[in-house]
Parts: sequence; structure tokens; C-alpha cells
Amino acid sequence: MLSRLIFILLCFFMEGCNTAPSSPPWLAQEINGREEGTPPARFPVYQAKVPPSWIRKDPLFSQSLQDSTLPICEFFIRKDAEEIRIAIHSFPAETLDRRIAPMAQIVRWKKQFEQLNPLQQHTQSQSWGGFVGLYFEGSGLMKGQQVKMLGWSMQLAREHFLTIQQKDLLSSESYFRQAVGDYTIKALGPKELVEQHQEEIEAFAHSFELIRELPEQS
Repeated sequence: MLSRLIFILLCFFMEGCNTAPSSPPWLAQEINGREEGTPPARFPVYQAKVPPSWIRKDPLFSQSLQDSTLPICEFFIRKDAEEIRIAIHSFPAETLDRRIAPMAQIVRWKKQFEQLNPLQQHTQSQSWGGFVGLYFEGSGLMKGQQVKMLGWSMQLAREHFLTIQQKDLLSSESYFRQAVGDYTIKALGPKELVEQHQEEIEAFAHSFELIRELPEQS
């Protein structure tokens, strides 16, 4: 009986030793939009879950973000001398006809490559959180280095945009003028390093969403 008890305790001990330590929990973080109002101010529009090892960089409040080529937030994944940069841009637009087509963003990203491997690129549709758009993945040569790019170009679904417009929320709330805009997430870095972190980058992108719930359609 004693030997059996010792055997059971030993099994529990061995099982505990073989269990891999759990990774640190991802952090829910808020991300500001571009400035609004007089005097101009920024406020949280988006939220996402971020691995604790990522390094976050926000623009200074003294720096204007009216230029949409400037990111609203950046994250960096660093290993030794290598780095992946994840840049988030938003493009506020109060009418449907002023929005940038997701494919136009993809075409622009492709032109950033000096050489783009036709066998290592693809584009596919994406949708979550009330947004629809395109995902691009491509590998090739950029500034003499082999890199890989993961990019999402997302727009608020037309029915949600029109609901917000019909409720006149664009004129009454600065938040919704930001919320109806497009956004892009682009990760770029050394090919092997991006592939090592690709799953967590994709999980981050899929967790990216508006802070507030979209209003119900009429």
C-alpha cells in the first residue's frame, strides 16, 4: 500500500516537471486615433491584445498626426540586431467616396519591394469587428535585404458606415469620425524573424477592434 502511494506521488511529481511554463498573459491596450477638435486632442479609438515582449512607441502629443502617412502607433519585436516593425495607420473619412480601396493599399505595399517573389505572396479577404478588407503576405528584396511583409487593409462594412451616418453621429461625436475611417496594420522585418513571430502578429491583428460597440442598424 505504501509503495503504491509513493508511486502515485512520483507520477504527480513527474507530470508537474514535464509541464511547460505558461507564457505571460497578453496585455489589452488602447490606441489613440488622430487629433480632433479645437484645441486638437487625441483619444482612444481602438483596442488590441499585445504580447508583453513587444515594445510600443506612440507619437508625441506635440507632433501633429493630420498627415495620414504618419502612424498612430508602432510596435517593435527585437531579437539581437534584428527588428520587426508593426505600424498602424488610420484614415478618417466622413463619406464613403473618400475612402481608400483596400486593394490600392496592397498595390502600394507591393511597390515598396525591389523584388517581390511571385511564389511567396498572396492576398485574401478578411473580416472581423465590423470591418472588412484584405490581407497581404509577401516576401522579397527591400533595401538589399530579404524581408517579409504581413499587411491588413480594413474598412468599416458599408452597412455600419451608413448606420452611423444616418444617426448623424459623424457630426455629433468626434469618436465616430475616427471610428468610420479605414485602418491598416503592416508588419515588416527580416523574413526568418517574421516567420518566427507570424502567429502572434496575426493574433494581434485579429484582436484589433473599436473600443465602443457599433450602433445597431435601424
